[in-house]
Amino acid sequence: MQSFEYEFLYGKDPYRKYKEARSIAKKEVLQARFLKRDPYLPSLENDLKGYRYRISERPFFTGYLQPERILGTVDSGRRYCFSHNFMPLQSNYTGDFISKWIKLYNTQAEWLSSSSRIELFEFLRRFYVKEGNKRTSIARFAGIRVLNAQITRIIPEHDGSDPRVEAYYEYLDFEAGTGISTIWFSRPGGFHALEKLIDEYLPKGKNRYEFFLKDMYSEFYDNLRPKKLNEVAPGDLFLQYMRLIPGLNLSPKQVRQYIKKSMAAVANGKNQKKDYLRQVIRK
Repeated sequence: MQSFEYEFLYGKDPYRKYKEARSIAKKEVLQARFLKRDPYLPSLENDLKGYRYRISERPFFTGYLQPERILGTVDSGRRYCFSHNFMPLQSNYTGDFISKWIKLYNTQAEWLSSSSRIELFEFLRRFYVKEGNKRTSIARFAGIRVLNAQITRIIPEHDGSDPRVEAYYEYLDFEAGTGISTIWFSRPGGFHALEKLIDEYLPKGKNRYEFFLKDMYSEFYDNLRPKKLNEVAPGDLFLQYMRLIPGLNLSPKQVRQYIKKSMAAVANGKNQKKDYLRQVIRK
């Protein structure tokens, strides 16, 4: 491609967008160091240490995932290429990393509209990139809402010694029994508390979980910031949220109306009584 054509398509400085993304990354690193947090991406290799596990034979999910839900990368060496928020950190402008990042940025319309998928592993409800780190980085930088993904599950051995694993197995049982995969808890016993809540508001019947998802939970879950789900289990937040409802004989329809109105107030910052929710859910 001749230089004037390149400038017309991508601007005089082909590195401009990369520099913008790297500037965000450097700020993230400085802030993380100030707060004494790890400034780089979590890696699956590190997070698997100390666990016995098995890898599922086939992907459990193929579809669209919000980029903010992706926590880290598989390779522990790869994690230093990005800040904790997936912005690029490499400074060698003659190397392959930056040129590939820029090429993918400039051709994002092509690969977003194609059938190509990023490949992820899920471990304890957290997602790590096996293939597609740069596409994930670009999606986070450019504000792309969803990425086409293929996710394979890594299942830790269940020996009763780790509360996180115990809670994860409760999640797997609930998912298998109800088909609902968008709610999980950080500690064992969360689904027992959820069952009591469902018993309080919904009659027993084969469609009760469908009603729960439609009339009670979806409005709440849809208002959570995706990246928040890497920090806290949505089930924990939901139980806290439901304790704030003036729970006096509300029907499922009334509960849904209340959730919809209060979540709108949280999102818009109009209801001062919901400061706690705004901090927890929308922060």
